[in-house]
Amino acid sequence: MSDEAGNAGWEERVAALWERIDAYGPEEFRERIAELAGERGDEDAAAVFERGAAHDSTGLPVEAVRYYRRALDLGLTGLRRRRAVIQLASSLRNPGRDREAASLALGALAPLLPRYNRSLAHYARALLTAPDGS
Repeated sequence: MSDEAGNAGWEERVAALWERIDAYGPEEFRERIAELAGERGDEDAAAVFERGAAHDSTGLPVEAVRYYRRALDLGLTGLRRRRAVIQLASSLRNPGRDREAASLALGALAPLLPRYNRSLAHYARALLTAPDGS
């Protein structure tokens, strides 16, 4: 089986599991995602992202943060990258880290808005260094 065919099969199994998320308890769903992710290894950005999303979707957003950050560090691309940035920002917001979440979201948007990317990038950095209440 080619890598491409194997990848397509893995993607299909991941999608099928997500379609049945409500058929499992939270812990069992995370375990099933972990099994699939294990097939790809700890250095596979998509597999790491799926583990984060499973934690996030089963009520463990704080635990999901490390997976999202790791997946992004590993070079996650495409739709999963966009989802990881959004979900990471949302997860950071949960424990009261709203400035960091807003900064992350603005930083991700900046390259997509050429006329405003410099301003958005500056504002994103400023959010992290501004004193509270400003």
